[in-house]
Amino acid sequence: MLIYVSHPYGGLNKNKRSVEWTVKMLSQFYEDTFISPIHAVGFMYRMVSYEKGMKYCLDLLSACEQMIVCPGWTGSKGCMIEYDFCRSRNINVVTLDEFIQMKEEKK
Repeated sequence: MLIYVSHPYGGLNKNKRSVEWTVKMLSQFYEDTFISPIHAVGFMYRMVSYEKGMKYCLDLLSACEQMIVCPGWTGSKGCMIEYDFCRSRNINVVTLDEFIQMKEEKK
C-alpha cells in the first residue's frame, strides 16, 4: 500500500528530521511504501509559492491509498489542507498511533 505521511514542516530542518525518522521506523517494521512529501518536494519550499507547493503535495497524495498524520498535525495549515483533501476524496486518514496499533493487532 502507498501511504502518505503528513507531518508539520514550515521549512524547519527539525521537522524534516522527525518525519525522516518516522518513515525509516515505519519502513523497518511494515511492508507498505511510505511517502514523505517533505522529502519529495520540500527542497523547493522557498522557491515556489505556498499554493504551488501544496499542489505538488496534493498531486502526490492523490496517488496514495492512505494518509498517516503525525503529532502536531492539527496545528499545521498544510496538514489540515491535506486532511480536507483526503476527506473530500475518501482517502483513509489515521494518526500515527492508530496506524501502529492497527498493524500490531493484525500480527
